[in-house]
Formats: sequence, C-alpha cells, structure tokens
Amino acid sequence: RPFGSEEQHERSKVDYFLPRFAAFVEDPEASRADWAAEYERVLEGCQQVHDGASSIAHHPSLGLVVIQTPEPVHYYALFSPTRGYDLVLALYSGARYELEVKYTTYVDITTRGVRPRVELGLLVRVLNVLED
Repeated sequence: RPFGSEEQHERSKVDYFLPRFAAFVEDPEASRADWAAEYERVLEGCQQVHDGASSIAHHPSLGLVVIQTPEPVHYYALFSPTRGYDLVLALYSGARYELEVKYTTYVDITTRGVRPRVELGLLVRVLNVLED
C-alpha cells in the first residue's frame, strides 16, 4: 500500500491528494504533460464510438448496452453512451469481444435500481473453450 497501514490510509490519501488537486484546479495546464495523452485517447475514442463507424444498441430490460466499434477504446469513451446501464458488451473487428461490468454494480445508487453483480468466471472458461 502506497499510503501506509489501514488506519493511516484514508487520512494519508487526503493529505497527499488535496494539495495536488487544488494546484490542478487552479492551473490544469501546468500539469498538461501528466494528462494530455490520456485525454486525447478519450476524445479519439468518443469520436470513434459516436461516429458512423460504430453502432450502439440499448437493452433496458437487461441493463446492457452493446457497442459495435472497429477497435478498442478508452473505457471512458466506451462508457460514454451507457448512462443508466450497468453492463457494456463491446464487439470489435476481428471477432474480439469485451464485456464490462461497470463500477455502478459496486456502489449504492439512490436514483435507480442496480442489478446484482454476477460472477463471470464460469462464462470466461466456457468462452475460452469455445474459442480454442
């Protein structure tokens, strides 16, 4: 653990991040080298997901969004059209697939119901056997 023992953990994080966060909010350009490349990947991914090369299908009864897009994108970009959904199935070219269970299944959300988190280990094993 980078911040010490369990007892010190929460306080140490606050002590470490708060001054850095304040400095970032005051002048984000000063730390541009730290975030610009990832930011650009997110923007490029959003453009890919939302342009004509991709298709998005929402399945409310399953809490699932299926996104067919040529190449993998940053998860912020992948999740951009998924507000209110907990599962994201990404279909990429070359018979590549990715199933994401969003963090919303880990937290309490008061504005909507959340599906229970499902153990996907068995599905992974079955899919790996089928792929081979």
